[in-house]
Amino acid sequence: MDSSSSSSIRVPRTSRSNAENDSNGAEAADLRTRRQRKRINQRLRRKQARAEQAEQTEQAEQAEQVEQAEQADKRAIVDDAVLDRREGALKSSQANLTQVDHARTTRQPAISVVKPTSESRQSASAAASGSVAPGNKPFINRTSPSFHPSLSSSSTSPSKNQSNASTSTGTTNGPVDAGQTGLHPNVQWRAVTKAELRMDARMLALPPPDRLASVGPALQDYRFVRQDTELWKALHHGVVTSSGIATMAGLRERQAVGLLGLAKHYVKHDAIREIVQSLREARLHDSDLHHQQEDAIAVALRAMHLSGSPKNPQASPTNDHVLTAYNSPSTKELGSKIHVGESLPHRPVASALSEFPDATAARLRWGSAQEPSSVLSLLDIFPAPNYRVAECGMFLLDWDAEGVTSRMNQLGFTRDMLPPLGASPDGLLFHRPVTEHHANNADCVVDPDTAKYVPFDVSLATMSPRAEILEIKNTCPFVEAKGQGKHKFRWLAMQPQEQIASMNIPQLQLQMFVANVQSALYISVSATRGLNIFRVMRDDEYVRLLLRLVHFTYKHCVVDGNEPVEDLHAGRPELRQLVQRTLAISRSTPILEHVSGSHVQRIPDNSATFLS
Repeated sequence: MDSSSSSSIRVPRTSRSNAENDSNGAEAADLRTRRQRKRINQRLRRKQARAEQAEQTEQAEQAEQVEQAEQADKRAIVDDAVLDRREGALKSSQANLTQVDHARTTRQPAISVVKPTSESRQSASAAASGSVAPGNKPFINRTSPSFHPSLSSSSTSPSKNQSNASTSTGTTNGPVDAGQTGLHPNVQWRAVTKAELRMDARMLALPPPDRLASVGPALQDYRFVRQDTELWKALHHGVVTSSGIATMAGLRERQAVGLLGLAKHYVKHDAIREIVQSLREARLHDSDLHHQQEDAIAVALRAMHLSGSPKNPQASPTNDHVLTAYNSPSTKELGSKIHVGESLPHRPVASALSEFPDATAARLRWGSAQEPSSVLSLLDIFPAPNYRVAECGMFLLDWDAEGVTSRMNQLGFTRDMLPPLGASPDGLLFHRPVTEHHANNADCVVDPDTAKYVPFDVSLATMSPRAEILEIKNTCPFVEAKGQGKHKFRWLAMQPQEQIASMNIPQLQLQMFVANVQSALYISVSATRGLNIFRVMRDDEYVRLLLRLVHFTYKHCVVDGNEPVEDLHAGRPELRQLVQRTLAISRSTPILEHVSGSHVQRIPDNSATFLS
């Protein structure tokens, strides 16, 4: 063997393969071990994740429970506040009742005040000058209402067809079976008619149109025209009224409805098209709107006379005298105010028997039919002689009237910038404010069994009444019934509104501005659960923003002839400012007074909720 062969050591093949196998086996075992550890770690991480998720869920549930508990506490606080307010109202009513009883025993006028403080003297002085602070409350009569002989309250006995109905309570007005369904809602349910309301001696009613001396070029005469006549309807042509002012200002557009937080069905683009078309027709017919309205009035009057309503040749030359004579005690006899052609007597019957396509149509008819009952209730809530409720027609913004042009110029408007503006409130409430002089001279009584302060004599003849707009919204109890077969509607006893609807704020503000009053009473009336009264103060800055948007629509669509596209006012800063101001007024106006259903007057018959 040579040296090279002797120096190398040969390893047998079997020994090498055994070593390789051992190495591969160790690597495989190590790989299996790592995989097992990986799976164990994954299971641990998943387990830990599930534990963390369970902990988060438990924390979320605990947070939700805490939030629910906090909300329950808040609701309890609100409920306590409501109960405290109602308890205070009850104590106030008991005090008022004591004062009224004492006034009857002493045979003095039932006008009572508390001992004046510096704040009350300022309020009395403001009332005498025609302005009242937002917090001042009217006197709410809590005595038994002086019912019309044909009227009743919640103490009415159930009718024959309601013998199985639930017994009425102090918050309802007559027994009504909740959940009743039917095809034809009775929108005239226990309703007082306009004619019955005008017969009430406490109501300052408007005379029939045929008794008016003239409804000529003086726009102030339009306030004497009854709202249930064709003549009143003729006056609307070419006029933007308070019912359409929100549409004209763009509050019915998609963007505004969204900002107000309202449902999509409030978007009404077709409504602005109709208003614009009416204004265009008025401009095309005659540049002088007064002449056009006089023509419409003449046509309506001729139609009335031809239908059997004779002219009154002895009409007074001033409609104020006609109004005074019509409401004199000698003409307040039952039936003395029924005249042929004075209104449209067929309308209530047609309204009751008509088939309503949806709940919206029923709601509109219900509001019109039930309005006289609500007004009659106000005659008891605001008793004479300190308060008078007056019927009114249409107030038109008359640029030629004293002070109107300067008032509009201060807001930045001239006559040619705006369309004709009008408003038809549901009535006017006249107050007889107590003067500071009489408040200072109120005598105190120390007898604990009598009213705290003696009622005193006030010369009503020397005191100027202060007027407030009345706007009444009757909450319709008929809702659409689903799954009831042929019965389309269901009776649901609604509560009166707890907050003024935002879409009603523009209407109230325009009514106050056109009628030139400083405040309005907004009354939400439930069918069976009483009514809520709100007082809204006039906001001229709100009116300025409102009319700026109306001016834009009028200039763009009527004067320039452009079509009213959707979201016409989108992006305009006035629209956003108006929405913010609308929400602020709606949310910040408190309930002035709640009146139970027993004080809402309704007739005892016609008590069927559905006609079929």
